[in-house]
Amino acid sequence: MYGLGLGIALPTAMDAALGALSEDTAGVGSGVNQSVRTLGGSFGAAVLGSVLNCGYRGDLNLGGVPAQARGAVEDSVFGGLAVAREIKSEALADSVRSAYVTALDSVLVVSGVLGLLGVLLAVVWLPRQVSQAPSTVFRHFATKQDLVFSQDYDLPFVAMFGAQSPELTPIQAERRAIRSLLHDISEQELALQRERFALIVSEPELWGPSLDSIRRTIRLLAEEVAERAGREARDPAVRAYTGAVFGVMLQVSMDWANDPGMDSAATLDEALGHLEHLRP
Repeated sequence: MYGLGLGIALPTAMDAALGALSEDTAGVGSGVNQSVRTLGGSFGAAVLGSVLNCGYRGDLNLGGVPAQARGAVEDSVFGGLAVAREIKSEALADSVRSAYVTALDSVLVVSGVLGLLGVLLAVVWLPRQVSQAPSTVFRHFATKQDLVFSQDYDLPFVAMFGAQSPELTPIQAERRAIRSLLHDISEQELALQRERFALIVSEPELWGPSLDSIRRTIRLLAEEVAERAGREARDPAVRAYTGAVFGVMLQVSMDWANDPGMDSAATLDEALGHLEHLRP
């Protein structure tokens, strides 16, 4: 039973631990995992072995056992049974067996208490650590740069924006394009994008690549707004309008990163509605 439980739990736990690491830290994580497993096994054997030995010796009844044979009885079960056969004492044999079973019960109780303590620590401590650990999202991306540029929605948004009726104002066309784009994204993909954006905001080494992505988004948006308004993309009015729209989108995205339960689509649409009378 012990082997079956260990065989099921240990590989699963190791796979979960290593799966939460990025590729560049997987080697270190594997080494740490092996070291902890080795040390934990040695420490556990020492502690539980001491519990077993103390329980066995403490429950022995050595009445009638010659003084010179008591050491052999206390050293091990096999020694105790050998002495019992030698002196032809069934009472000693029963005492040895009973002491060993009682000691083994103590070992199992201590193991269960330690296991329960581990579960409680995991329940209390791990959720907080998982929420703070940035490495888990890297499982979905080969590099951190891929994290920034993966699932680029700029071009689909620009295409949807340009396809809107020319009778709509730029902000009306943008709101409709965003609604259409978000409608086509699954809940799972949306959750991953929120986690992705939260990590980009929290990781300084991703700010540089993400700044390049922001520049590109603003440029594409300005070009589409300029075409719809019949102006140049570098026109100050177009640039000011584009900056205002992008600022609203960025603010909602940052709020969404900190609040997973927020309805990002409805919040963004409402926020852009406040720019309804703004014209480039």
